[in-house]
Amino acid sequence: AIDRYVKETNRLYGVMNKRLGDREYLAGDYSIADIASYPWIVPYERHGQNLADFPHLKRWFEAIKARPAVSKVYG
Repeated sequence: AIDRYVKETNRLYGVMNKRLGDREYLAGDYSIADIASYPWIVPYERHGQNLADFPHLKRWFEAIKARPAVSKVYG
């Protein structure tokens, strides 16, 4: 069951990575899509993932993390 979850998470990270390949945020402009998705990526290590494998997702993750409101909440 754990292996299945890790593989499915990897697939979903791949979907997000591909989506972010030609845009800054998931829906183009910063939106509720980014706000809702960010907390799901925060525990990426516990998901058994390496963000270095997903360069666009990693860039997006770091950009969201650097936003003042996000820094305040997750700081």
